[in-house]
Amino acid sequence: SPSTPDTTELEKIGNILSHPEFFEGHELILEGKIVSECGSGCWFNLDDGTGIIYVDLAPSNLVIPQKRGSFARVYGKVTKKSSDTYLIGTKVEF
Repeated sequence: SPSTPDTTELEKIGNILSHPEFFEGHELILEGKIVSECGSGCWFNLDDGTGIIYVDLAPSNLVIPQKRGSFARVYGKVTKKSSDTYLIGTKVEF
Protein backbone atom coordinates (compact mmCIF):
# COMPACT_ATOMS: atom_id res chain seq x y z
CA SER A 1 0.00 0.00 0.00
CA PRO A 2 1.23 3.54 -0.66
CA SER A 3 2.93 5.50 2.08
CA THR A 4 1.25 8.55 3.58
CA PRO A 5 1.36 11.41 1.06
CA ASP A 6 3.70 14.24 1.96
CA THR A 7 4.29 17.54 0.18
CA THR A 8 7.99 16.72 -0.12
CA GLU A 9 7.38 13.24 -1.52
CA LEU A 10 7.68 12.34 -5.15
CA GLU A 11 4.72 10.12 -6.01
CA LYS A 12 4.02 7.73 -8.88
CA ILE A 13 1.01 8.56 -11.06
CA GLY A 14 0.01 4.88 -11.10
CA ASN A 15 -0.35 4.90 -7.29
CA ILE A 16 -2.61 7.96 -7.43
CA LEU A 17 -4.83 6.52 -10.14
CA SER A 18 -5.03 3.17 -8.29
CA HIS A 19 -5.89 4.75 -4.90
CA PRO A 20 -7.50 8.14 -5.66
CA GLU A 21 -9.50 8.19 -2.43
CA PHE A 22 -6.23 7.84 -0.48
CA PHE A 23 -4.49 10.73 -2.23
CA GLU A 24 -7.44 13.09 -2.72
CA GLY A 25 -6.78 16.53 -1.22
CA HIS A 26 -3.07 15.85 -0.69
CA GLU A 27 -0.32 18.00 -2.14
CA LEU A 28 2.53 16.14 -3.76
CA ILE A 29 5.17 16.17 -6.47
CA LEU A 30 5.04 14.34 -9.79
CA GLU A 31 7.75 14.01 -12.40
CA GLY A 32 7.32 12.88 -15.96
CA LYS A 33 7.02 13.80 -19.59
CA ILE A 34 4.41 16.18 -20.95
CA VAL A 35 2.62 14.08 -23.58
CA SER A 36 -0.08 16.58 -24.58
CA GLU A 37 -0.86 20.18 -23.77
CA CYS A 38 -3.55 22.70 -24.60
CA GLY A 39 -2.68 25.53 -26.96
CA SER A 40 -2.78 28.19 -24.27
CA GLY A 41 -0.76 26.13 -21.77
CA CYS A 42 -3.46 25.97 -19.10
CA TRP A 43 -3.50 22.15 -18.84
CA PHE A 44 -1.40 19.16 -19.87
CA ASN A 45 -1.14 15.39 -19.49
CA LEU A 46 1.88 14.05 -17.61
CA ASP A 47 3.29 10.53 -18.13
CA ASP A 48 5.78 9.04 -15.66
CA GLY A 49 5.77 5.51 -17.05
CA THR A 50 3.31 4.23 -14.42
CA GLY A 51 0.35 6.21 -15.74
CA ILE A 52 -0.85 9.44 -17.29
CA ILE A 53 -2.59 12.14 -15.27
CA TYR A 54 -4.35 15.35 -16.31
CA VAL A 55 -2.84 18.46 -14.73
CA ASP A 56 -5.10 21.52 -14.57
CA LEU A 57 -3.28 24.85 -14.12
CA ALA A 58 -6.29 27.15 -14.64
CA PRO A 59 -7.45 27.15 -10.97
CA SER A 60 -3.98 28.44 -10.01
CA ASN A 61 -4.01 31.05 -12.81
CA LEU A 62 -0.90 29.43 -14.28
CA VAL A 63 0.09 28.78 -17.86
CA ILE A 64 3.21 27.08 -19.19
CA PRO A 65 4.97 27.43 -22.54
CA GLN A 66 4.55 24.71 -25.16
CA LYS A 67 6.64 21.91 -23.68
CA ARG A 68 5.22 18.76 -25.24
CA GLY A 69 7.80 15.98 -25.02
CA SER A 70 9.71 17.74 -22.24
CA PHE A 71 10.41 16.51 -18.72
CA ALA A 72 8.56 18.38 -15.98
CA ARG A 73 8.35 18.35 -12.20
CA VAL A 74 4.86 19.30 -11.07
CA TYR A 75 3.64 20.37 -7.63
CA GLY A 76 -0.05 20.18 -7.00
CA LYS A 77 -3.10 18.86 -5.20
CA VAL A 78 -4.88 15.62 -6.09
CA THR A 79 -8.52 16.28 -6.94
CA LYS A 80 -11.37 13.91 -7.74
CA LYS A 81 -14.46 14.88 -9.69
CA SER A 82 -16.95 12.02 -10.24
CA SER A 83 -14.80 9.26 -11.74
CA ASP A 84 -11.95 11.55 -12.83
CA THR A 85 -8.81 11.92 -10.76
CA TYR A 86 -6.50 14.77 -11.71
CA LEU A 87 -3.97 17.21 -10.32
CA ILE A 88 -4.50 20.93 -9.77
CA GLY A 89 -1.00 22.17 -10.48
CA THR A 90 0.44 24.95 -8.34
CA LYS A 91 3.99 25.00 -9.73
CA VAL A 92 5.78 23.48 -12.73
CA GLU A 93 9.55 23.18 -13.14
CA PHE A 94 11.42 22.17 -16.29
